[in-house]
Amino acid sequence: MKKKIFTLLAFSMITFASFGQINFGVGATYFNDLGVQARAAFDAGSFEVVPKATYFFTKGVTVLEIDADVHFNVAEIAENPVYVLGGLGYHILSSSFASTSNLGINAGAGVRISNIFVEVKYAKILCENCGGDIAFTGGYMF
Repeated sequence: MKKKIFTLLAFSMITFASFGQINFGVGATYFNDLGVQARAAFDAGSFEVVPKATYFFTKGVTVLEIDADVHFNVAEIAENPVYVLGGLGYHILSSSFASTSNLGINAGAGVRISNIFVEVKYAKILCENCGGDIAFTGGYMF
């Protein structure tokens, strides 16, 4: 499973490399648990494609989220872009007893001030007895 995920990420980065400028970033996120995130942003003119990988610090369970969002700039405040976002995610949970993976969807908004970004989004995991919640993310783009 891990080989498939890393192959998909590598293929995505190669595919989107033709969009133009690529920026990389790191951040912290809170979605029921605290996590760290690595991301890339592919500039495509009027929008950005942003694939991300997030590792959550949970006790006894490994939680990894791989998702891709599309950011559309809707306004500027003092030359800083404000954007709406939407995307798909793939959530992997594993413990010593069992492993599961589910698709998810999300929508939200964010702002980038210089190289610092802040996002708020609603994320919903698509499975039985899975809910949705608000996620907060902030970080730095290089």
